[in-house]
Amino acid sequence: MHLSSAGLDKIEPRGFPNIEAKCFASNRQVHAKILQDNLTNPCVRLSATDAAFLYSETASGPMHISSVFVVAGELTYERFFQHFAQRMHLLPTYKRKIAMVPFNMSHPKWVQDPDFDLSKHLYHHELPAEVSFQEALNFTVGLNEPMLDRSKPLWASHIVTGLRVS
Repeated sequence: MHLSSAGLDKIEPRGFPNIEAKCFASNRQVHAKILQDNLTNPCVRLSATDAAFLYSETASGPMHISSVFVVAGELTYERFFQHFAQRMHLLPTYKRKIAMVPFNMSHPKWVQDPDFDLSKHLYHHELPAEVSFQEALNFTVGLNEPMLDRSKPLWASHIVTGLRVS
C-alpha cells in the first residue's frame, strides 16, 4: 500500500502545515527501500550505525544483544532446529556474513555465506540436575560474553534444557 493511498501524505500537524507529514512519508519510503534492498540484494553495505558497532566491538566489550526466554513445557533441540530450518528461506539476511572492503576504503558489506550451515548457529546445552534458576540464568549470561565469530553470519541461538521450575 502506498502512503498516498493511505492518506498519510496529507496529514497536516498543527503549527507545521504538511512539513512533518512529508518528512514522515519520505522516511517511510526510505526505510521501505532499505528493507527491500536488504531482503533482495545479496550484497549490502553496512549502515553507519552497524559499522560503528562493528568497529567499536572488542573481546572485553562485545556489541551484540541477547534475550532469554523461559518456556514452560518440553521444547526439544530437534523441534527447535526444525522450527528454524523450515523458516530460513524467509530470512535471507540470516545467511549473510561480514566482508571487509580492501584497505578499509568503505564500510564492510553483508554478503551471502556460501558455506552457511544452520547447525553452526543453533546450540543445545543440557543443564545438570538440581540447577537453580539463578545458576541457569548465570549460565545463559556466560553464553553471551564471547564475541561472535566474524567468519560466519553474526547470530546464534542457544536452547538450554533441564531447568526444573517448581
